[in-house]
Order: sequence, then structure tokens, then C-alpha cells
Amino acid sequence: MHRPKIVIVPDYGGAGKDHWLEHWRSNHPDAMRFAEHDPRDPTCKAWVRGIEDAVASAGPRTSLVAHGLGCLAVAHWAATTHRCIDAAMLISVPDVDATGRIPAQATGFLPVPRKALPFHTLMVAAETDGDYQHAIAHANDWDATLVLVGSISHETRPGTRHTWDEGLNLLWNLVDMQLVT
Repeated sequence: MHRPKIVIVPDYGGAGKDHWLEHWRSNHPDAMRFAEHDPRDPTCKAWVRGIEDAVASAGPRTSLVAHGLGCLAVAHWAATTHRCIDAAMLISVPDVDATGRIPAQATGFLPVPRKALPFHTLMVAAETDGDYQHAIAHANDWDATLVLVGSISHETRPGTRHTWDEGLNLLWNLVDMQLVT
């Protein structure tokens, strides 16, 4: 049976040990790995290079799961790569038009590519994140399926692992769907 290969592209600042992305990776180490980028170089170019290297290393039948600013890095990667992936799950795409949503040291993310992404894309937005009109616009631009969930807990109490099982189920459904195509 084919084992899914999933490359994780975390939000700015990474995914600490209590973050749900780290929980997913640590419980599925044969399937999931982080796209690496130098935290001292938080530019879009560095993130795109990290995604390119991770996808090249993972090989065919790879999917991406990105969170926050990592979603924009995936859009930039898709606009420049010649590599193919099966699918991407983009979680909590930031509203870059809102003041202060991109840290000053994280450069090169604007303008955001507006072309359809060349792979099946599932976008997840939370109703509790406030105005998600930007998510609808990105989903339309990127030809993505948009799923609204009640909440995506971004905060965890120290020492408490947050699993966000609803998101993990969405990811496995996306990956399973690609296995039959």
C-alpha cells in the first residue's frame, strides 16, 4: 500500500512542541516531515527553497499541509516550481491586507500570487478568526475548496498538546482522495 508523504510548512515562528502540527508529525513520523528553512532568514525566498528541497526529497505522491504564512509560501512555490504534488491543505491563510499580519522581517510575500494552484487544494478557515472574506477570495483565486470550521485553536497552554483532530481528519480525507486518482 502507498504511504502518504506529507510536507509540513508551518506558520512564521514554526510549530513548537505543543502545536497541533508537531503533534501530527510526531504521531506520523513515517509520513510527515517539516519543510526546513533558516529561521534567521524568514524571507519568502528561503521558505520557497525549503519547500522545493522537501518536495524533491519526498518524491512523487507528496502532499503539503501549510499553516498561516506558510500558505503564502506554498502559493509562491507553486508559481515557480516545475515539480508536481498531489494536493495541498492550506490552513488559516493570513489576511495580508490587514495591518501587521506579516512580521516586518518576513519579506517577499507580497504580492500574493493570484493564479489557480496546479494541484488539488483544500483551504481551511475558522469562523472564529473573524472576517474570512480574504479566505473566500484566495479560495476563488487559487481554485481551492474552502471549508469553514468552528475554530482552529492556535493557542496551547504550556505543557498541553493540542491535537486538532478535525483538521487531521480533513488532511487524511484529502490524501486518501488523491490515492484513488
